[in-house]
Amino acid sequence: MKKSTFYYKIFFLRYGLILSVLIMIGFRTYKTLQDHALSTDVDVNIFDFFRLLFIHTETATVDYIYMGDPKTLLGIVSILFIGVIQSSTHFMKSNQQYRYLELVRYKNKKNYIHKMKKTSLKHAILYAVISFTLLLLTVFFVNKDLFSSYSHYPSASLSIITFLLVGYLIVLCFFLFAMSSAMIYINLLKGRLISMVTGLLLTIFIVMVDINMKQVNILLFDYQFYFFDSLLILLSIYIVITILGHYVIKKYET
Repeated sequence: MKKSTFYYKIFFLRYGLILSVLIMIGFRTYKTLQDHALSTDVDVNIFDFFRLLFIHTETATVDYIYMGDPKTLLGIVSILFIGVIQSSTHFMKSNQQYRYLELVRYKNKKNYIHKMKKTSLKHAILYAVISFTLLLLTVFFVNKDLFSSYSHYPSASLSIITFLLVGYLIVLCFFLFAMSSAMIYINLLKGRLISMVTGLLLTIFIVMVDINMKQVNILLFDYQFYFFDSLLILLSIYIVITILGHYVIKKYET
């Protein structure tokens, strides 16, 4: 009974902390956007909120994103990394010394990887949906006028904005799933600490590459191609991860 109560406390503490961080990120982004709107006497909307949070680089007239400020990257990197860890907790919580027993239960590594990936996908979708919902609710409770379709900056109709937000939500799910898949292989070979560090470094690396790559988009809120380029690139990354992962594990076993 006591053990069960302890696990419940850890569960609520963990998810309470994650939700608190997401709310703080949403509020900080809103405050930054609102301060800019008041100082320049312009109107902004929910589209501007997501462009600032997930970084939009395509439109030169969008002047509320300061790439020279490290805090600009803090929101997107935090949301992505928390999501990567959250999508991977099911296989990282097990102790390395009991890994053999786990593999016996799943009969072989192929079945184990397949099961872990399936769970990772569920966790990635759940986290992406919850984080988006929480961000929207944070903005709604702070200033519901931001949901107006009007903005001083280039915007779109409410239906197009909704379409783009859903598109980015899918991109976020796919990214989390791809990174979690990479961590499954690394966790099998090197353990959870190396797996976590790799997840963080990969997230930062992809964001930095994306900022400096103008032709196509990976993770930023650049929607020139309606995020189809992002999905194609992330699919390619996932395929490369899967091929390399199977190759390395097979070589490691022999």
